[in-house]
Amino acid sequence: MDKSQERYETLAEKWLNGTISPEEKEEFAQWYNTLPSNSLDIPAAFAVSEEQHRSRLLKKIISRRGKRWLIPAAAACVLLAGSASLVFWKMRLSQHSAGVEALSKKDISPGGNRAVLTMANGRSVVLEGLSGGDALEQEGVVITKPDTGILRYSSNGEANRGSMYNTLTTPRGGIFQVQLSDGTHVWLNSATSLRYPTLFSGATRTVFLTGQAYFEVAKNVNRPFVVHSGKVKVKVLGTAFDMMSYEDEGAVRTTLTQGSVLVASDSSSMVVQAGQQASLENGVTRFKLTEPDLGEILAWKEGRFRFSNTNIKVVMRQIARWYNVSVEYQGDVSALDLTGSVSRKEDVAELLKAFEKTGGIHFDIEGDKIIVIPY
Repeated sequence: MDKSQERYETLAEKWLNGTISPEEKEEFAQWYNTLPSNSLDIPAAFAVSEEQHRSRLLKKIISRRGKRWLIPAAAACVLLAGSASLVFWKMRLSQHSAGVEALSKKDISPGGNRAVLTMANGRSVVLEGLSGGDALEQEGVVITKPDTGILRYSSNGEANRGSMYNTLTTPRGGIFQVQLSDGTHVWLNSATSLRYPTLFSGATRTVFLTGQAYFEVAKNVNRPFVVHSGKVKVKVLGTAFDMMSYEDEGAVRTTLTQGSVLVASDSSSMVVQAGQQASLENGVTRFKLTEPDLGEILAWKEGRFRFSNTNIKVVMRQIARWYNVSVEYQGDVSALDLTGSVSRKEDVAELLKAFEKTGGIHFDIEGDKIIVIPY
């Protein structure tokens, strides 16, 4: 037997029994990804999980000891990626070298801390132009930007407690944070708008959201915090949750990380606990309760993309908002799913090159448009 072939059989066995090192994983992955497309076909449908699929493939490698064989990148099979930051499984392996090189020459930079503050008097302030430590005063309310990417509200003791609302808006390719006057901290994702009072008054603390935001609500048992978004109202006393209501997602989704909230619409309501998500889809009158992958839901807040068997169209909607691009599909991509994690600081070409290495898909960039071409 060829010594190199014997080496990789040994590595496959070590991967199966859990004794393989990170360096050996990378060695095995680099070897596997250079193999020609040929004969070893283990369809994903034959396994109930990615782990089982990987196990069967590794066992098949080991079982061929003493025989002449080639291990190809099979359709809907397994990618053993050498990168510690990005692992994609579940599609055909292929290098697509020419396409990858072409992408590198047509790059688009990621988003960043960008937002516009529209004050109650109609004045708009582009926050990238507001230096750290600069302050705005609005009828006794002091608005400061002490750090990059965050606004803070406080009263100088002479504030008018009327209903004076400001609006913080992030563009596509923007992200920003705001600390409201009650101490509630809000992270705004791209293409998001939050309307809120400069100071809270009355029986509730009420804000209005479009897009996606993560709330860490300051606790006040005497004054509930209420978020209105589309047809959904979320009422909390003090907790943390993510709320997404992009029009192109087809639903309003509220995901709890701490405590509990009451979600309500005109025809339905329910209490949602930590680890649960309540979804109200367009055209549906009742909420759907699920237990999603919180890491995937909150990845944007941590500066990452994270996908778990996520359809390519859902993935590309996130990419379109963050890189401020449009997406065009040339063919049927409905069966393409991705699993993986990568930093949102990467230029778009690096992200798309990683997708291409999974096989089954190719990308082109024309100006600010990404074209998706399934194989």
